[in-house]
Order: sequence, then C-alpha cells, then structure tokens
Amino acid sequence: MRYSKFRLSTLACSFVFPLALCLPKIAFAQGLFVSLDYPAAGVTDTQATAISPSGVIVGRWYDASHVKHGFILQNGTYSSVDVPGAVQNADGTDPAYINSNGTISGTYRAGDGNLYAFTLRNDVYTKIQYPGATATWGFGIGNDGTVVGPECSCGFVTANGFMYSQGVFSSINYPGAMGTFPTGLHDPTWVMGAWIDSGLHYHGFVLRSGTFTSVDYPGSSFTWLTGISPQGFAIGFYVDGATGKQHGLIYDSATGQMISVDVPVAGSYSTEINGIDPEGDIVGRYVSSDGHTHGFFWGASE
Repeated sequence: MRYSKFRLSTLACSFVFPLALCLPKIAFAQGLFVSLDYPAAGVTDTQATAISPSGVIVGRWYDASHVKHGFILQNGTYSSVDVPGAVQNADGTDPAYINSNGTISGTYRAGDGNLYAFTLRNDVYTKIQYPGATATWGFGIGNDGTVVGPECSCGFVTANGFMYSQGVFSSINYPGAMGTFPTGLHDPTWVMGAWIDSGLHYHGFVLRSGTFTSVDYPGSSFTWLTGISPQGFAIGFYVDGATGKQHGLIYDSATGQMISVDVPVAGSYSTEINGIDPEGDIVGRYVSSDGHTHGFFWGASE
C-alpha cells in the first residue's frame, strides 16, 4: 500500500522531530512511522532497503535459520524473493534498490561461491558479473536500468566501483581511495556512495557531472550514503566518533547541510536510512531494545 507522502521541506523548528538540526531547506514533518517485520515465524531481522516512487518497498529478511531472503512489500502484502540457485545461508538473496519501472537490483551468493549482481524485472532474473571478479555487488539501479556497485576478487575494503549500462562496464573510483562503493544514482551523471581511505576510514561521496564531493557527518568516525532523491537530498547513516552510536542522516547536496535522524521508538538504536522516494518518504532499519532489527517506513499521513 502507499502509506503516505513524507516530505522534506522548509519548516519551522517546532515541527522538526527531536535530535534533528533545524537547518534551512532540510526538515522533517512529523508524520506516519511504521515498523516493518516480515510475517514469518521466528523472524527477528527485517531491513527495508529502498522505496519506489509508487510506494513499493523492497528489502531483506532473515529466517529462523538465518538464511537471507529478499522481500517486496506492495499494497500491504509481502512477497519473498530468492534468486534461483542462490545459496541458502546468510548471504542468500539481497535486494538493494528498486527504480521507477519496478526493476530491482541486488546481490546473491551462487553455489560456486561467487557473489553476483542481479536485476529482477517481471519475474525475470538477470545475472551481472564484472569481468574476472569473484564478487560483483548490485547496489543502485537508475530508471534507465543502469546498475552501480563495487566489484573485486579481494576483500570488500579494496573493491573498485563500477557502472553497468547496456552491457558495458565503466569504473567509478574516488581519487586516492583504497576502495570505492557506489550505492545509488539519480541518473548516470549523479552517483553517490562511500569510499575508504588508507587509514580505513569510511566517507560518503557524491559524484555529479564528473566532480566528486566527499561527505562526512560532523564528528563522525564513519559516513555512508545509500541513495538520493531527485531534489538532491542524499540519505545514509553515520557513526558518532564520540559515542560509537549509529544514526541515520540526510544530506542536502546543494548546500552541504545535514541532519541526524533517529527513529521515534523508545529504547531503539542504530538507525539506518536506505531509501528515499521523490516525495521524501524514507525507509531503512533500526534495532529495538530487545536486539531485534526492524525495517521502517516514515512519511506524512495521507
């Protein structure tokens, strides 16, 4: 179902939820918050990874045996997603993004031990493998079907970024980075993600028209961007360098301003924003006081 329209707009400070900074052009209207839990026995870990313009939510869930599966939530109904041939373990099937046409991108572990990116469109799965790589992660997908992600035959921290369009791969690598991890794109000229420096510190980045901008939440020890709206609001999460706690973030790529985001659930921690739609609805995950992980949708009531 289409829960609501959660908008990012210029609002008075009194309407900004607690812990958010009151910044021009970036604010949250207090709206509808919904926890998302895949409806199967023994499930204690559900994570929303993306939301389409029409309100379809995708993500991952782990069953009682800790096997990873994907899910699609549409019109109030969950459907499980498993790539044919994916191993039944903690790597399993991992949908990451959905575009306006309903095409899903993600990653799965095959029986040969390799990780492959995939797309899913009209029940048809398509495998994507970077030439020579043993691990190809499918993270973001644009409305034209362009897929971005990291690839390597190595450890994750030294992965190279790629863009895959119409059967052709090209590289996306932050200058001087040890590893580059593209996670989403608005169009092929506007990509975001994360990069890691030689000191093993993670930073977000936005790449627009060939120019990289590094993004670090003030005082953070780790910053990761996961997606962006057509209006230029990038989303993701960061780790506070002083407390070690994880929070969601929203970054205005036009002004460089940011706000910190925590879900309005008593006792919860480790908020992560993974998806945003053109109207500003956000989805992600958080950990509740009992240690269970839940997905969430946050928007303004209709």
